[in-house]
Amino acid sequence: MRAAEDETIVPAATAARLPAGLDPVAAASLPLNGTLAANLVELLGPAEGRSLLVTGAAGSVDGYAVPLAVRAGWKVTDLAREADRDVVLRAGPTSSSPSCPGRSSTQSSTRSRCALRPGRGVRGGIFAAPPAPVIAEPERGIDVRNRSVQPHGAVLARAADGVLELRVAGAVPLTEAATAFARVAEPGQRGRWLLLP
Repeated sequence: MRAAEDETIVPAATAARLPAGLDPVAAASLPLNGTLAANLVELLGPAEGRSLLVTGAAGSVDGYAVPLAVRAGWKVTDLAREADRDVVLRAGPTSSSPSCPGRSSTQSSTRSRCALRPGRGVRGGIFAAPPAPVIAEPERGIDVRNRSVQPHGAVLARAADGVLELRVAGAVPLTEAATAFARVAEPGQRGRWLLLP
């Protein structure tokens, strides 16, 4: 008989079957970031031939946003460092833009403005991001939308057909949680750090 602490009950709509052959430890890296990426793409509405710039396209959340947006019909341009080019191209963007020198990967709104240089006539559109300590201000007619992660069982199932490439930055025993937290704070992390029981 299993102990009560070995079981968790969740709404069926928030869960997905673990695809055959997928490592269950690696799969634990998908729910939070993959679901948030799907939520943000949905927040933009239908693609309808529109273009989308994804900043930090090799990051933990935006790395999932690229293939999800491509599948939804967006013309996706990624903004990422040259060192991340291979992983970003596997996600299938339409075009690429080099990362802006000297910009932090956490300054999404600043990096977006860098990629959309003055003189290109860019006006209007939507800036979608998770809530942050510093909220982006509307400018040039840009609609700013924020969305926290919402449970979404369907996005978990998408790993089965290869739309999402699982991203694990590392895994450490629960007794070494402090190590994982320290690494999370470092720039350039490509995926989730997992704590193993």
